[in-house]
Amino acid sequence: MQDDFTPENEMSAREIQRPHIGWAALFAALYFLAQMFLVVVLGWKYGRASLLPHSNDPHHALVMLIANMGSAVLTVALGWPLLRAFWGRSFWDVLHWNWPQARERLGKLAVIGLTMSILAATLERFLTLPKETPIESMFQSQGIVWGMTFYGILVAPIFEETMFRGFLLPAFAVAVDWMLPKRERPCYESDLSLPAVIVSSIMTSAAFGLMHAQQLGYAWSAVVLLSCVGLTLAWVRLHFRSIACSAVVHATYNSVMFLGVFLATGGYRHLDKLQQR
Repeated sequence: MQDDFTPENEMSAREIQRPHIGWAALFAALYFLAQMFLVVVLGWKYGRASLLPHSNDPHHALVMLIANMGSAVLTVALGWPLLRAFWGRSFWDVLHWNWPQARERLGKLAVIGLTMSILAATLERFLTLPKETPIESMFQSQGIVWGMTFYGILVAPIFEETMFRGFLLPAFAVAVDWMLPKRERPCYESDLSLPAVIVSSIMTSAAFGLMHAQQLGYAWSAVVLLSCVGLTLAWVRLHFRSIACSAVVHATYNSVMFLGVFLATGGYRHLDKLQQR
């Protein structure tokens, strides 16, 4: 069986492409620029107060939702044709999206996501968390919560898996392998070593947790727990050789969380019940 990072067919060194740190940095830069653009536009429209953390501005939740969702969509929309032109290959092919792998295993992937969500919710009971995290404070209206549900189940899993498991995971592995001794051939011509993949998975998962730290009110125990979720997603991506597989697990994990809120609030009609927990 071929390793996830092994080319599936014979190609020249020039044709074989794998995201390295440079490509990951470019994709991250596109995301940063997209966010800055949206922040400027939204700040101009709704006022600076709507952008501040823990803001009581009535538009804060809407602005944050638009900024997060819009920047993710813009980044992929800009990165797709740009990187395809650079690579000379399909954007999703280089990242190993590999949808057929996910389509054939939807049930198994859903079970993994469900199990992971139940375990995380169980462990969360033993953690010290703020009474209300910043992300929970955004649950202000039914419309906002439905928007967050769409973002959390569809947009975020695709974008975050593309960023962390599509770009950063192989990029960090390539970088680590280049620093290890006795590398006889360039990384893009040979399999990446197991130590490099393990170190990269840990680094990527830590970055995944840190990205959500502000949303969790910097509750570091919760950040560590989310990093463990990221490590599981990295395993799924590597085991099935497919970003689509980790995206399905990620989407299932988020779906279970939103389903819990949906049921607890009577279909998002009684959001005040969240404050009574």
